[in-house]
Amino acid sequence: MMLQTKATICARDCYANCGLLVSVENGRAVGLRGDPAHPYNRGMLCAKSRQFIDLLYSPHRIRTPQLKCEGEFVPLSWDLALDLLCERLTQAKRESGPTAVLHYSDYAHSGCLHNNVSKRFFRAFGGCTRPVGSLCMSAGVAALQAACGRLVSKDFTDLAAAGSILLWGANPAVTNSPFLQYLQAAKRAGAKLYLIDPIRTETAAIADEYLRVRPGSDIELALAVARIWLEADLVDREYIRTSTEGFADFEQLALAVDRETAERATGLSWEMITSFALSMAERGPISAILGFGLQRRTSGAQTIWAIASLCALNGSLDRPGAGVYYAHENWKVLGDISGTHEFEYTERTIKRGAAGSELLALGSGIRVAVINQANPLVQNPAPDLFAKALAEIPFVVVIDQFMTPTAQAADLVLPATSFFEDEDLTYNSWHRYLALSEPVVEPVGESRPDPDIFLDLAGRLGLFSVTREELLNRVIAPLAPYGVTLETLRSGPWYYDPATRIERFHFWTGRERSFSYRPSEAAAPAEFPYVLLTVQPRQATHSQGLAAQAGGPVIFYLHPHTAKNNGIEPGREIYVRTARAEVPGTCVIDERVHPEVVLAYNGLWPAAPGLGLNALISEKISTAGDQAALYDCYCAIKGGKSGV
Repeated sequence: MMLQTKATICARDCYANCGLLVSVENGRAVGLRGDPAHPYNRGMLCAKSRQFIDLLYSPHRIRTPQLKCEGEFVPLSWDLALDLLCERLTQAKRESGPTAVLHYSDYAHSGCLHNNVSKRFFRAFGGCTRPVGSLCMSAGVAALQAACGRLVSKDFTDLAAAGSILLWGANPAVTNSPFLQYLQAAKRAGAKLYLIDPIRTETAAIADEYLRVRPGSDIELALAVARIWLEADLVDREYIRTSTEGFADFEQLALAVDRETAERATGLSWEMITSFALSMAERGPISAILGFGLQRRTSGAQTIWAIASLCALNGSLDRPGAGVYYAHENWKVLGDISGTHEFEYTERTIKRGAAGSELLALGSGIRVAVINQANPLVQNPAPDLFAKALAEIPFVVVIDQFMTPTAQAADLVLPATSFFEDEDLTYNSWHRYLALSEPVVEPVGESRPDPDIFLDLAGRLGLFSVTREELLNRVIAPLAPYGVTLETLRSGPWYYDPATRIERFHFWTGRERSFSYRPSEAAAPAEFPYVLLTVQPRQATHSQGLAAQAGGPVIFYLHPHTAKNNGIEPGREIYVRTARAEVPGTCVIDERVHPEVVLAYNGLWPAAPGLGLNALISEKISTAGDQAALYDCYCAIKGGKSGV
């Protein structure tokens, strides 16, 4: 058979959802490149994509349903597997009600079907226990909704008019590499790029100026800049008067951050902060690109709101080239297929960032757990608590492509497809393109798409009967006035750019319930003097990737001074301890790391379920948005044998 080229969309939960061109020979994918016709990535691809074909045909793919018998997994047919699951679901509901079933799902896929059909199933089932909040971005969402009245974000095409671009806690060179071409174009048009981060990340290569702030001090930096602008009268008084509320309270917050406070909190000299503030103000419109790590703290929402307020202070919200880039809610224009308004159901919720302890608190209240699009025994804080909770649930089902640490803890594992093997409508909260991700090869083994599994279960239980195509057409039904159909989407992505004007901006006052201001500590606790940052790896989307599966010791990156002060040599064993656990690893010396930071890349599969890097992290939740405060993690370090 001749070599074919098939176009599709990367459906990983990512900023970009890149267009892909897949070379297929004899029904097998043999090559991959970026699609130059895709309007966002324009042929560019990230490092993660280089593994996609190896992952697709990995010998470790789960190819048939697997049932655990006496501690070992044995294959069984789909009919037997789904009949068994239906029996357990029905029994749990009959004896204890629908909330005796836990549905734990996250966003491993950016498809409308993948993110909604399982919800639809459980709502038709009568409800379930499910997580709320996020491991990712929900504190920032809560902040911008409070500040702007809704979640709005500027479009990347607007960067061309920017005078200054703040990459605040954002590392697009790793997390959104196609975006670099737009940043570089903005630089050529005259914009100045500032990188603000405790780590001199890969993105520093294109930045004009780098500010290495102390971890967790971003609020104080924003307020210090605001004070400098206020005292120099570099604010847009007309915009403040006509389009904002709460300015007087924000002004009071800013003026309270004096030189000594700012220097102690941020680790930057007042002269450096002043130069940064004045340079930004004189260059015109400011675009602030905010990373998710900024808000992975108990005060994460306050941080995002403070930076947004800084942008409002000089009128940099609605002007061309100005505004906040974080996330939008364009998905609201799509039709709802999650069953929210179609079925009567009862839901009990647990906080995602404290799921382990909250499940344990329910005791025997959960009889069946169904986990899909998630790997909580790797990605959640305190995964040992989640593992303990799963061990107490009589029947645990995991849907995945691989035998992840979470799947290993299951009683029944169902094999899922990748986006190369399935059709779905993809969307994200960064760019504004809705696209159809089409299959390019047949499913590996007996693997099935997540949505198909839940549609099959719904049919077996008599809950509803609907086809995938009917659901996809419901999703795009509101787009009929724009001429959008499945056929037009097969020809290419559809761009939707709603009005992003903020009718009235609410300044952060520091007094709002759940958004109160608590100054960052001048120093970490004496027993735990360093901050553990578990950042996104280049080679994987969290725990999805060959590098994550490889396991092995955790690599901890230390600044040379940090290593020297603790008597640690590069390549030697290191032990990192927090208030809740101790984890061994290997030390790498890296000058890019802030001296007060211990850096590690998240997602590595541990040797045993519930152990590994995230065992160091406590189940703290942000004061707003139910965000897991993954970066509120203080630690101590020591080389050599255990026992810090």
